[in-house]
Amino acid sequence: MNNNFIIKMLGRFAKIWLGNYSNKEILYKKELFNSFKNKGGIYIKFLQSLSITKNFMNGWGTPKDYEIFNNVSYEKIDLYKVINVNNFRYIDNNPIAGGSFAQIYKGILNSGENVIIKVLRPSIFKNIDYDLKQLKRIVRIVSLFINSRMFNINKAFDEFKNTCLLETDYEYEIANIEYFYNLYKNSNSIVIPKVFKELSSKYVIVEEYINGPTLADILINLNNESIEEKVYKQTGSNIWKQLSLVGGELLRTGLIENYIFGDPHPGNIILLENDKVAYIDFGIVVKKPTSQEAFYMWVKAYYDVLLGNDDYGRLLETTFLCFSQDLAIALKKYLPSHDIITAITKSLSNKTKQTLLSNSEANNTLSEGHFLSLIMDYVNLDELPNIEFDMTNFNLLKAMQVFISTLVTIDKKNNEKKFKKIMIDSMNIAFEYCKMNGIPHDLKNKTKYSLNDSYELLLDMISSIANKNEFLYEQIVERINL
Repeated sequence: MNNNFIIKMLGRFAKIWLGNYSNKEILYKKELFNSFKNKGGIYIKFLQSLSITKNFMNGWGTPKDYEIFNNVSYEKIDLYKVINVNNFRYIDNNPIAGGSFAQIYKGILNSGENVIIKVLRPSIFKNIDYDLKQLKRIVRIVSLFINSRMFNINKAFDEFKNTCLLETDYEYEIANIEYFYNLYKNSNSIVIPKVFKELSSKYVIVEEYINGPTLADILINLNNESIEEKVYKQTGSNIWKQLSLVGGELLRTGLIENYIFGDPHPGNIILLENDKVAYIDFGIVVKKPTSQEAFYMWVKAYYDVLLGNDDYGRLLETTFLCFSQDLAIALKKYLPSHDIITAITKSLSNKTKQTLLSNSEANNTLSEGHFLSLIMDYVNLDELPNIEFDMTNFNLLKAMQVFISTLVTIDKKNNEKKFKKIMIDSMNIAFEYCKMNGIPHDLKNKTKYSLNDSYELLLDMISSIANKNEFLYEQIVERINL
């Protein structure tokens, strides 16, 4: 990507900035999308990472825009140069699948085992350092135009860069496959492909071939069938049980295990017979939450809301504790009489209830189980001060968001309205396991913040809220002893 491209894109952004538009941020995002969509490689991958966040595609994205992610052109690769063909009885030189970073081939080992061969695109490992530097330059320029708290493109790039480096590190991915293979080797419901480490390398992964349609295959080729009919016809399985299993395992591993499958998008989930599923692609793995006990409290509060409990304040409070634990502990430890967290969350809970009384669309959003969407759409979180969130837990939330986005897509395609039931069933799977095995009691009582830091944070919060929402400020002050 040369400087002419950057100059031309900057010119188009400047034209929007100078124009008399009421929706400039939407136009900036659309322009960024259109500028990158034909560039391939990490630029398409960056768009993919942005597209799973509602705030990027919201207001302009259409199903047609998402098609570019499924139409990545193949790159000519001489397999004889990247693998030892003497280990194979047969290799199909035509890729069966391809993504922004890798191409997939089928083969048969001398032992007769069917395998897939995942090959990192040469253009990626040759150019990734240069492309990331160029992309960073562009993002810095774009951030001058797109400057929203709900969508921080600089942070999005930093996370993307880390993901890129992990997804192109095949030694890391091989270790992840081995971890999950051992985790699930005795499972009756989850299948993980065996990796042939001795046949793999820095740029190649050879692993067991698992025969079955991916969830993406099903969604793309539905035609006039329901997803339930399509999956049953191809596998004899119940898709709703399979989706609940995937969601349940995401939560269970988050509550109990050390690592969580980090990229559960439809292309990485294979649907099998007997209601089983297989996971593929382990380039992204998420570490366990900072506190699995706090994560349990958050999931349980969300579960209670899904069941009809209108204590939204409890969910918001546990969200704070789970995703900004250091700050939550500091404020509770040093300033117990100034319970700012409970005050904020109770006030937001009241605001949510008021919204539900006057807005039928918000009521529909809640009745379908989309509580977090309700908060994002109808409760102005910009009224709150900037809060530092725990990135380990945030990455887990991103993995869950990928799964949630899949459920939303299925609901929209089939008008099924299954989201709420699958979320509840997923939580029940995780809770049942925790009931039998327990959860770690690891909620810490130490914080990096000092007493003086806590007072400063409290004053900053009160000042920020007072400047942005006087009514919310008054509600909070009523609940704390200042």
